[in-house]
Amino acid sequence: MKIILKIWLVILILFSTFSSINAQNSLQIINPQWGWWGEPGIIEEAALSIRPKGVFFEYGLYLTFSADQTYFDPLDSLEVELKFNLHGNAFVHDSWLWIEDEIIQAEIMDEWTAGQIYNEIVGRNLDPSILFKRDGYYELRVFPIMKGMPRKVKLTYMVPTNWTNNLVTASLPVEILGTSASQVENLKLVVYPNEKWDNPGILEYNDLDFESEVDTVFGEYKSVVIPKEYLRNSLTFSLKSPMESGFYLSTFTERNEDYYQLAVLPSEILTTEASNNVMVLFDYESPNSSLSKTDILNGVKLALLNYLSDSDSFNIAFSKLNIERISEVWLPADSITIENTFANITTANLANYSNLPSLIGNAIDFINSRSSRGTILIVSN
Repeated sequence: MKIILKIWLVILILFSTFSSINAQNSLQIINPQWGWWGEPGIIEEAALSIRPKGVFFEYGLYLTFSADQTYFDPLDSLEVELKFNLHGNAFVHDSWLWIEDEIIQAEIMDEWTAGQIYNEIVGRNLDPSILFKRDGYYELRVFPIMKGMPRKVKLTYMVPTNWTNNLVTASLPVEILGTSASQVENLKLVVYPNEKWDNPGILEYNDLDFESEVDTVFGEYKSVVIPKEYLRNSLTFSLKSPMESGFYLSTFTERNEDYYQLAVLPSEILTTEASNNVMVLFDYESPNSSLSKTDILNGVKLALLNYLSDSDSFNIAFSKLNIERISEVWLPADSITIENTFANITTANLANYSNLPSLIGNAIDFINSRSSRGTILIVSN
């Protein structure tokens, strides 16, 4: 019988989607009278509201900044400078600043005009905030901040989502929280589900349970507090997919304009000649990567959830002196099986050395003995 074999090599650097993007993520406190020199800032509190908006999630990120760990004089009027990236096609559409007990919403204008107004207000020691969209990143500035006088802001932005027939997912902004000089104690998530969007969860940590609560203004919601130990790695938020037979259509009206958003899962509506059999091979050498084993496992799990359908199959093997397979048969690639399989995998399954030739040979033997078609996905550094 002819064996049809595809081999994909995934270099771990490509998994940057599942790791922190540090190139433009930074937080510092500066003194406008001293130029651009600054000291690391602190995020005292963080919270995130999530609302499904068609094929996007709307994130409302609440951050409270502090200058208490800086060496500036307590009487200095200082400035917050936060630079951050957003994933993919995400975009900010709103910004809010707390001034004592009042919340002020930002206006959108051209950069030159906004910059002029901001600099004039800073020069008069008044109370502005400004958000720039730079080349590939955002820059938020808040003035003034002083020791013992924290400042609170809210950024509202749209995040594109990843879809399967069972789940809709998006990354949480742990990279922004990682800019704090002292680790953020926790992140409170507040989710506003409805009859079509429910069952919120964190893919990497099934032990986090969302509790139902009621707000007198915003109505019913579900919340969970993510402890700081979980904020050290990438996190993926999920809701149950509202898709039916591979389709989801959303309509809404804003400012007398009608908007339509369509999500389609091709694997559910297109007839294919054969299902996919994917053999995932982990070949990890710890000195060669800045990614943790947890990041790698979470990234692969999310990829399988996003790109395999219920009609596909998978298996997993690890480089060791004696190659370790998760199963001796193909496993169905439905979301429950994928979740349960990875729940039983720990970082101990990944060795710290390479045995790639034996690993590939073992995978070919497995495919040869159990099917006539297979794809090998190699995760290696």
